[in-house]
Amino acid sequence: MNFKKLCAALVLAAAFCAQAKVVTVETSGVGASPDEARINALRDAIMQVTGTELNVEAVSVLQSAIHSETQNGVGNQTVAVDKASQQSIIENTKGYVEGFRVLSRNKNPDGTYEVTLSVDIDKYDVKGVTDERRSIAVQGIGVEGACRCFGKNLPAERVASGLEEALRTDLVGTRKFAVLKRGDAGVALEREALRDENVHARERNRLGLGRGADYVISGTIKNFSVSESKRTVKLTGDVLTSRSATFTAQLDLSFVATDQVKFSKTVTVRLSDKEIGGRNCEEVLALASSRAARAMVHDATRDIYPPMIVSVTGGRFMVNYGNEDLKKGDTFVVNAMGEKIIDPYTKESLGREEVPVGKGRIVDTKPKYSVLELIEGDPALVKTGSVLRPAPEEKKPEPKAAPSKKASLKAKMDEAW
Repeated sequence: MNFKKLCAALVLAAAFCAQAKVVTVETSGVGASPDEARINALRDAIMQVTGTELNVEAVSVLQSAIHSETQNGVGNQTVAVDKASQQSIIENTKGYVEGFRVLSRNKNPDGTYEVTLSVDIDKYDVKGVTDERRSIAVQGIGVEGACRCFGKNLPAERVASGLEEALRTDLVGTRKFAVLKRGDAGVALEREALRDENVHARERNRLGLGRGADYVISGTIKNFSVSESKRTVKLTGDVLTSRSATFTAQLDLSFVATDQVKFSKTVTVRLSDKEIGGRNCEEVLALASSRAARAMVHDATRDIYPPMIVSVTGGRFMVNYGNEDLKKGDTFVVNAMGEKIIDPYTKESLGREEVPVGKGRIVDTKPKYSVLELIEGDPALVKTGSVLRPAPEEKKPEPKAAPSKKASLKAKMDEAW
């Protein structure tokens, strides 16, 4: 990455002004082995400075790093934390740890080890960013297929901008995201800076905290067409006009920190003659874009923020989704959240274990929340933070075929006999 591009990325991030404060702490940890004791001491130091505890995934990466250093013969001296561990700490605590120094290591009478560390932690405070919601940006929508309305070509930029604006509008409407409006060039430069190996980890951390977007929606419009057909009624000679529209887009939701695609969705919207009515091309495009955006935002929101129990009052449970997303009669499996599941090879988080503890039904909806009642399970097991997943549809028993007249007559004769 050249100097000009890096400067551009730094200017983009400077608006957020992430300021670092170096904090040095001495802390001790106890464990069954020297490695475990050092891990516990390091976790305690990070907790003291950032107020955030490392999750299972970050600890797993740190364990591998420290074990590797120990195997290489590094003892009571300064230990450098590798990039994978630094990134885990950054993502989980907004703090940067370059290394630590082992001050002492002792074996206790009970066989455990106690280690004292001196740890330097760069704690970052992002000025001007007070919204704690997940932030999301629509990076830019491309167009691959034809865009035609009543036989005329439409500018690809106009079709793309229509979907982008519809996505932003729907995201704002969820009230669950801080929606950023940013151009493609800015996002591309920031990503390039974040990936550049020549950019110091401290600077990548500052950029990462300042860039704002946790998630990005991007994608491609495959097709937008509005057609009109006519037919003549032979009996009356009247000419009947029928219109229809099709809009297809491939959309991706990506997690910016890892550039991982969370999920992809192909959205197809079909509008009938009745829906199109007397609308012109711009109005049909706006309607199709709105429908496509609604489908994508609905799934993205559910993926990032599944419905959750936020309050418990007696046998009624308040859910953090209102009447725009849930309706009376919706049924869900209620799941208690367990520990994170980590892939032992990639160290990637596979999500949290979800333990079904009951089944509930939405009995009331308000603009910003809904009320769920448990229809199966023990209410004592449903806690604040339990996640709701749609319950499988129950198969309705097939209706029995009505007996034929011949069979009915035979049954009556048998009964009379």
